[in-house]
Amino acid sequence: LLLGKQIELKRYEVDGRKVLFYFDEIPSQCMTCVKFHAYREYIIGKTAPVPVKVYDYYEPGGYLQHGHRMVTVVWGLH
Repeated sequence: LLLGKQIELKRYEVDGRKVLFYFDEIPSQCMTCVKFHAYREYIIGKTAPVPVKVYDYYEPGGYLQHGHRMVTVVWGLH
């Protein structure tokens, strides 16, 4: 919560192996947590975490990427 304002998830998409989350804004002073569960369809060996990428939809060239399961990103998108 930021000054009584809740950051709202506008929509999400599942695109192959990717899950995309869309927000209208995430103020730089706001800590936002996106938690979701994914279930594997097939048993495979040597599983590993996949990178998390955070970027502005209108400027995707500037992004942050992190390769751990739990990610802390400090970046002023707005």
